[in-house]
Amino acid sequence: MSPIIIVVAGEAAPFRKKVMSWNAKDGRSGTHAYDDKKYAAWKDVARYCASKVMGTQPPLACPIDFTLKVYFEIPESWSNRKKDHARRGVLRPVITPDADNLCKAAADAITGIAIRDDKFIVDAKIEKWYSDRPRVEMVIREAPLMLVEPELDLHQGG
Repeated sequence: MSPIIIVVAGEAAPFRKKVMSWNAKDGRSGTHAYDDKKYAAWKDVARYCASKVMGTQPPLACPIDFTLKVYFEIPESWSNRKKDHARRGVLRPVITPDADNLCKAAADAITGIAIRDDKFIVDAKIEKWYSDRPRVEMVIREAPLMLVEPELDLHQGG
């Protein structure tokens, strides 16, 4: 099976929830969690891009190998030399957002469209790069089956 490649143009938005507390006049209270505006907007665009790629194909419901490449915009304030290093991959983004929040955002966005559920992701690779074209690239493929060696019992001597 050939890989499914989804490209979302623009800056990535990491997974981020907001929590609001409320109090009612009758003494009840609670909290309500909702998506951050930037994350919600990015998620809508990502879902649209995924649906365009998938067409009428149903979401994958098998072990999935997921590769996420996030390309950040090169800061204008950098020198030409530093920009060149960033373009060639010599300089990599050691910046927020965290890789795990980027992966969660991407996986949640394609759930129900490209993959049935993000629980099917058994192998994930996350890469952060600089580029003149900020974007998010997701590559989804069926995970290859492998013969796994039996685990070593670390509690036995010898």
